[in-house]
Amino acid sequence: MEKEKRIQAGAFVIPNSSGLVSNFISDSVGTRVKAQMEEICAQFDMDFDPANDRLIQMWFHSDELGSDNLEAHGFNYGEDSYDFRYGYLPYKILKDVKEGDTLTIEFNCDKLDGDFIRTKKVPLTMDVKFEQLPYRYGNKGRFEEAVRYVL
Repeated sequence: MEKEKRIQAGAFVIPNSSGLVSNFISDSVGTRVKAQMEEICAQFDMDFDPANDRLIQMWFHSDELGSDNLEAHGFNYGEDSYDFRYGYLPYKILKDVKEGDTLTIEFNCDKLDGDFIRTKKVPLTMDVKFEQLPYRYGNKGRFEEAVRYVL
C-alpha cells in the first residue's frame, strides 16, 4: 500500500455508552486501544489521558476499500490483506464534529500474510466523513447528537 494514498471512508457512532480504557475486560485490548488513542490524539496536537478521556465506539466503512465494516472484516488492497483494529475514537477529537464533517486520520493497520498472521504495521491515511443519519443507528439523530447520546 502506498503511504501517500488517501482513502475515503465514513464513520458513525455505535450507540453504546462511552467508556474509559480501564473499562476493557482484557488488559491486552486496553493496552492496544490506549496506544491507538495516544497516536490519534497526537495527530491533533492533544494528549490522551486514559484515566479521564472518554472513548466513543465507532463503525468505520469504506466503499473505496470494499468494506462495510472495517474493524470486523478488514480490507484488501491490491493483492494484500489488512486488519483494521480500530473501533473507538477519543471524544476529545469528536466534540466539535458535526454531521457531514471530515477529519483526516492516520491509522496503523496490520498487513496479514496468507495465514492471516500480522506481519507489519502499515500506515493508512483516511479522510473520514462522519455521518450518522444514512447508516445504522441513524435513529440516534445527527452525528453530534449521537455523540451526546453515548456520553
